Amino acid sequence: MMGKTEHTITGAGGLSQTVGISNDECSRMVRVFSQKVLSEIVRAADWDFLLDDADDTTVISQAQYTLKGNNDDCAEVINIRYGDNDAVLEKKNVLETDRRTPDQVDSGIYCWTIHGRSDQQFPIIEIHNTPTEAKAFHYRYRKLITALEQLPDYLNSLVYDGVIAEFYPEYVALYRASLDDAVGNYTRKGDEIDKFRKDPAIEAGNIRRSGDMQGGA
Repeated sequence: MMGKTEHTITGAGGLSQTVGISNDECSRMVRVFSQKVLSEIVRAADWDFLLDDADDTTVISQAQYTLKGNNDDCAEVINIRYGDNDAVLEKKNVLETDRRTPDQVDSGIYCWTIHGRSDQQFPIIEIHNTPTEAKAFHYRYRKLITALEQLPDYLNSLVYDGVIAEFYPEYVALYRASLDDAVGNYTRKGDEIDKFRKDPAIEAGNIRRSGDMQGGA
């Protein structure tokens, strides 16, 4: 029989909850909640750590390209630069390219569209018009983030707060406030990124929870 541990936390308003679940179930829930919170944080802002750049090369008579990024980590293509002047190609939808004018048909490469995803879930883009020569192009993309270790240190504790909020609903508002605070205070000054101010009530709750968890082990 799997042992159960009581996990107790006291909320900022004096609320308290105790749940008795198996250690294995607790571990599984933490993993699930961590991934949920991680995805939410990643989508909350255009964080600099999500951005990267990579290069590829057109192939004669090939319009579609699967863009994988530098480390098989391309989640979304942001822009594409092409040509001797490194100009940013316009992004269009498929219907717009269907309505292209005769001038655009004869203009060479002028835009790109999203054409779905590969079996490995990498973005597939289509270049219009179909390349007639091999030439390098440069693209900026958002990286796929799937592990907590990929987050910068200043966001790790926010994941912890989010997991607490998944277990204990009275912490949801405090977690949301910290997430909003993180996004609102996300500014760049030179090479340094401002650290966000964590809500002191969450910080105090984390300390209490840590003591409770150790006492129940």
